[in-house]
Amino acid sequence: MAIDYKIAKHICSVIRRQVQSCFPDLYIEFIIHKENNREDAFLKQSIEIQEHPAGADMIKHIKNAKSCKILKKNRSCFTSIAHHNKSGFLGFLTSNDYLALCFVNCERFTDEETLRSHAFHMAWHAIELYKDSLDSDNKNKSFQLKDHILTSITTPKQLHYNNMMADIFSVAIQTLQGRGDAIAKLSKQRMNDTVTPTTGFFAEQFPFPMCLDTLDFVFEHNIDQDKNTKKPIKSALDITQKTAKTYGKTAIEQWRCFSLPAQEMAWLGHSPDTILGAAIYTSENAYAQSIADMVAERMGIKPETIATLQDYNPFANNITNENMHKKQCHELITSLLSRVQEKNDAELLFDIAKKQNQYLLEKSVMGWCASALIAAAQTIKNSLHSEITAELLEQAKASFDTEINLVMWDTLTTFSKTKFKQQRNGLVTKISDITKIAASSDEFLSIYQSILFSKNMQSTPEKPNITQFISDNAIKKETVH
Repeated sequence: MAIDYKIAKHICSVIRRQVQSCFPDLYIEFIIHKENNREDAFLKQSIEIQEHPAGADMIKHIKNAKSCKILKKNRSCFTSIAHHNKSGFLGFLTSNDYLALCFVNCERFTDEETLRSHAFHMAWHAIELYKDSLDSDNKNKSFQLKDHILTSITTPKQLHYNNMMADIFSVAIQTLQGRGDAIAKLSKQRMNDTVTPTTGFFAEQFPFPMCLDTLDFVFEHNIDQDKNTKKPIKSALDITQKTAKTYGKTAIEQWRCFSLPAQEMAWLGHSPDTILGAAIYTSENAYAQSIADMVAERMGIKPETIATLQDYNPFANNITNENMHKKQCHELITSLLSRVQEKNDAELLFDIAKKQNQYLLEKSVMGWCASALIAAAQTIKNSLHSEITAELLEQAKASFDTEINLVMWDTLTTFSKTKFKQQRNGLVTKISDITKIAASSDEFLSIYQSILFSKNMQSTPEKPNITQFISDNAIKKETVH
């Protein structure tokens, strides 16, 4: 059940006041909204924003053609900071006002703890950008100032590192405020979202679990001196800086080695225990194995003991996956041809090809050979013989083998990863979305042809011939709905 709007508003208002007590000229405006209701919420709160000295600049920035896209999105985020500078009499007593803007989708949070953790996470990004802009000695600026608007400029790796720091800050400030279970709850959330399919969450961007051992030590031995401080925000920032210094680009890459394959498997429908088992027992990457072991222990999950996974395994090497793929394809055609000869009917090959194409939506590419099955079926269909002889079966098998060798395993894995990336963005929900992916690159030509062939099998009384879909012109004429 989604958290109540008023509760979300109260939590964020408290955080805003806490930050402002430490940084008086930084005001964080939290826009609380529901799913697909961000623009309306922003417009309603515009009057309040306008009252801030930098409010007019922020409203103008959000409403411009480039930035207004943020109003169409749903994921909670920190956007930017508007800066207002006002000179006093004769240029003296200059005052500065900073307005940071964060959007919070309360419908995507089910409890107060999760929302509070993420609100503090966003607050850190705002504080960091604010502090960077004040640092006159900052030679490697990670921000830009244009039309009174401060925005972050970071590389992907720097963003991932900053997310880790933001999470450290979030649990540090909450621990200082007496919420001792904050680290356990946030770490389990990050790990759970890594081994389960969560739309809009990109696990590799949140390497917080990498620093848990260090934080455990800090919170157990060195935090008592900070608990009585009158400025918990400043103390939390100090803890964040000291802890984060222990980790660098290497830790970010190590987390990526585990989190990306884990996410791929999660979106292919595998359970957390299977994902962790695949990482521990089949990965050749020692870091992925170690991280999986840590995640299993912290989440209380017993990893599945896996010798060889019969499905596409992102943790295994490419050769292992390719060999498994070819083995499954050849076992399938051998079994199917035997049944085709028994029934003297090649329709079974068409039916299995159609099912394989449908399975592309939810299943993996392991064992996918729809285009080869269609080629084998067409060889039999084009024969002048009324009876399916052993010789004809050999010809069908030869057609199957030829097509299998044309569809490289690397092509199938590229297709799978493309689908996975779009799934995480919520862009793949039906078979037409799979068709669009297949149509997006010449590399996926065989997949695209076989999907079109299966589609036309349903709409025409006569079985179409796959040669109708082989030419580039045929593909250009076909409309993807």
